[in-house]
Amino acid sequence: MQAVDQFLADQIRTLAKSINDQRRQEQDDKALDKVHEENRKLDQFKNRFLPIEGTDGHVGKGANGNGPGGPPPPPPLPTGTIPETIEFAWTGDMMRTGRAVQLHLTHILQPSVRDNEGRVVPRVGIEWHTSDSRIFEFVTGDLALGRRKGKATIWVRIKGTAIESRRIEVEVWTIDHVLLTPRALQIPLGKRKQIIAEVTNDDGVRATDVYLNWEHDADDQLIVRIQPSGWVTGNRIGRTTVTAGAGGAGADGVWARIRPEIEVVPNPEKLERGGSYPQLLLTDKDIDPSTGQKREGDPGQPALWQEVEDQINNIWWLNLGSPDAAFAFGKSIDDEKLWRMFHAQKVVEMAIQVYMQQEFTKKEEQRPDVWVNHKAAWERHQIMIAPAMWEVLQTYVNTGGGLE
Repeated sequence: MQAVDQFLADQIRTLAKSINDQRRQEQDDKALDKVHEENRKLDQFKNRFLPIEGTDGHVGKGANGNGPGGPPPPPPLPTGTIPETIEFAWTGDMMRTGRAVQLHLTHILQPSVRDNEGRVVPRVGIEWHTSDSRIFEFVTGDLALGRRKGKATIWVRIKGTAIESRRIEVEVWTIDHVLLTPRALQIPLGKRKQIIAEVTNDDGVRATDVYLNWEHDADDQLIVRIQPSGWVTGNRIGRTTVTAGAGGAGADGVWARIRPEIEVVPNPEKLERGGSYPQLLLTDKDIDPSTGQKREGDPGQPALWQEVEDQINNIWWLNLGSPDAAFAFGKSIDDEKLWRMFHAQKVVEMAIQVYMQQEFTKKEEQRPDVWVNHKAAWERHQIMIAPAMWEVLQTYVNTGGGLE
């Protein structure tokens, strides 16, 4: 009887822990969704204080809300308000993928909601649909998984309406063999090149347009970034080997046997950043444009995080995996002001660093500046930019509003 009682007690504790962990995960997910929406508003807010080019002039809100001095940014493209259609940037009719391959389809298909004049209608909720979830299933949101061999169609619908996109046929393959070429690839830092994956299915059919899972074996996983289509971006100097396939790494998966060698080398050319305003994204939530997958938080990176590839894409990351951000995020449910203070401070730091990047990029042909000059520039921009931003941000920290 004592043994039975002990067994039951252990099972109850295990079940209680499981229930508690599930509740905590649900809380974390809700908090992440809330922080993601806050980050979107803060990201738009910071643009009032950033010119697209140049750092000359005095910082301030200005009569037209353009923020710092210098030439005002070009007017935004006109947007619509009433959705009429959904269009895909992807122009194909058939998509092939392997069984047990996961894909974020927003990155691949790039759906956009438009009005009757073809103007983009922003911030419209959409739903992803499949004709047969036994073959091709949407796990959550736009994250899809090939379940088993066969064909299905997918489409997008605007939430709460009958407005739908065109249908796209998806063929899920049972993969028999994967051959990657070339066998060796040298990529300048910040550039990208493609590895071609020739895939053979269990019927002997071959194709080079099959979406796969990709991985590499370097200890530093940020050396390269790989898209499901095989495009590899050189992100840090170093070497690695890559492979691609479907399924797990064990007996249930099929992966390329010969791994191409990748070397990321210094780039003699100037790395150009993307145009328009820099964007602040949230790890563990937003999609990395270089991989088509969510960028996971990394405790080994700073809270305000930017890699070489991010500079090219003109994005920054609020890294929830960093110790300070993880602490503040963990307090966000019980102490919202603490989190908003942390979040707002990182947005101000991002604005300052954007100016620093612009200023010192212009000095690339001069003698490299010593640290004291960088420090002086940091302090100068902080004095110029931070006060104007905090005029608004103090209301946001106290109330959660005031950014509109």
